[in-house]
Amino acid sequence: MVSIGVVIPCFNHNHLVIKALQSLMQLHVQPSHVVVVDDGSDLPLVLPDFAPTFNLSLLRIANGGLANARNQGLRLLNTDWLVFLDADDYLYPSAFDFLQDIANTTTVDIFVSNHELIDGSQRRVVKPLYSEPLNAVLQSNIAPIHAYVFRRQVVNQYQGFDTTDLIKGGHEDYELLFRLLVDGVVLRHVDNVACAYIKYANSMSANKVAMAHSRLRVWLRHFPRIADLSVDDIYVALLFLVENCQLAEELRLNEAYALALKYWHNQAKNKQSALNMSVLKSMLQNGPDWLGEKLLAELSDIKHATYQLPSRQNVFDWRARYAHFHVAYQRLKACLHAWQMQSTKQLIVYGCGEIAQEVLPIIGLITQPKVVDSFQHGHHVAGFEVADASIASLYNNALIYIASETAWDEIYTGLMKLAVDPKAIY
Repeated sequence: MVSIGVVIPCFNHNHLVIKALQSLMQLHVQPSHVVVVDDGSDLPLVLPDFAPTFNLSLLRIANGGLANARNQGLRLLNTDWLVFLDADDYLYPSAFDFLQDIANTTTVDIFVSNHELIDGSQRRVVKPLYSEPLNAVLQSNIAPIHAYVFRRQVVNQYQGFDTTDLIKGGHEDYELLFRLLVDGVVLRHVDNVACAYIKYANSMSANKVAMAHSRLRVWLRHFPRIADLSVDDIYVALLFLVENCQLAEELRLNEAYALALKYWHNQAKNKQSALNMSVLKSMLQNGPDWLGEKLLAELSDIKHATYQLPSRQNVFDWRARYAHFHVAYQRLKACLHAWQMQSTKQLIVYGCGEIAQEVLPIIGLITQPKVVDSFQHGHHVAGFEVADASIASLYNNALIYIASETAWDEIYTGLMKLAVDPKAIY
């Protein structure tokens, strides 16, 4: 039998707790125990007068912050699995269905599901994408906390959430996940929309400055703990270091930053055959001059290394993306792999929409693509001039990546009329 516990911290949002509890009562697979933690609300929380289908506890504590409230609720649970649900979010009925058959046999310690992002009147399904989980957290968190199902014993073993000033401003869930993954805890994705994540204008995540500060602190604490960086990890770690260099100086985190930079450098030298100086220079263009000069000087011993397109053909950001990007990225991976095998061919990107704007800067690190579009020729997208897609000679000896999901079939049909080899289309 599946044994699931849920912790719901609440601070002055008593009315929202009712909605969260009602969502739990609609679950196909019911939790065994739900703990609502009243984190020092001005008006003490009163639980609704209904008979829940699970064991329900109310814990009142002095206000000590979100991380502390979750830890206090965790201490009351004795279940096999664990979910942290904030009062202003809720779960969908099928959230725990996947656990029904595997809960007692799986070796996985954390599951992460898809979620529906609700931003005002807009609702979108977001799928947490990653090549490897640790590689993903080197860039950012990949889902809201209630999209995860944790093995309770593992969270207890790591003493729950960090309550120090490290996470002041947010990212207590990111810190926990990063800490667990660095130590080898196993995470797997479940392709199911398990919950809703409501984005409020005044929410903690909307405070971008404070969130950036706490994210950097978490990253600098855990990055040097990684035992061995893959080539993929080396690339995304450098990107993070470049993007956050100035912020580290502002927060006086120079010492921690220098340690992270040294660790990156040592790991990069150990894997020099997979690195390429031209790619490194492109990545360093957005960083401060002193950082680029310092790194390029230290890495001068690898400038003649044989270049290999890294296994991370998907050099783009693996953080959570909307579902239609997922399919587009999988096609891009296949296209780049084919191009690597036949690099004498021209790579063509067909389309100028959102997907093209996302992928063109990344493709530009590897090769110079030609961009085509039936309606936008003569314009520019992501710094590339757009050619007329109807010119058949463009497609001679080329691989074509269709940068669209909604118009994919229509574009494919048009290319067939131009006698393009279907094996060259992605």
